[in-house]
Amino acid sequence: LNYVAIYLLEYLVYGPWSGTYGFPQTREFTVKFSQIWGLPAPLLVAIVLALLVYVVMYHLRIGLIYRFIGENRKAGILQGYNVKLALLLCFLISGGLAGLAGVFEASYELGYLSPGVVRGYGFAGIAAAVLGRLDPLLTLFASLFIAFFLVGAYSVHLPALGFLAEGLLLVAHLSAEALTRYRIVVVRGGI
Repeated sequence: LNYVAIYLLEYLVYGPWSGTYGFPQTREFTVKFSQIWGLPAPLLVAIVLALLVYVVMYHLRIGLIYRFIGENRKAGILQGYNVKLALLLCFLISGGLAGLAGVFEASYELGYLSPGVVRGYGFAGIAAAVLGRLDPLLTLFASLFIAFFLVGAYSVHLPALGFLAEGLLLVAHLSAEALTRYRIVVVRGGI
């Protein structure tokens, strides 16, 4: 559904929401996020939402059900849970959180909406989730770690270097996971 959202955004930016300057962007937003205690407001909202997701996933019954279904869908069906509804709610919640991140990016960072807002954050999100071992709080720290690489690469005018570092981090983490989880056994004299 990413491409559907991208094409819808392009239609709106080039069509009904187009600005007055002829560029593919909307007019500047009148309401912008400010800073709280010297930190960007979207960062504080992201921290609060990560804490909320952590509490829901690890301290409430519905979180236990989601983790149970995520580990074994067939067992969830046999247990009597409505797996399709749970998956639909998961998709809606995660899509809403991703949309909120897009709103923060467009309103705090840029001040307007343009097709360039979509910059491949999906892979960065997957890498952060894997590095954070699918824990909401660890994923928050992993995403900050990845953001340091990406911002550093943009500041030296080599954005591809940030994506390279992100990919190398992901490969190194997955390799370390595989090496600690599995053992290589050498059989001598076998066929």
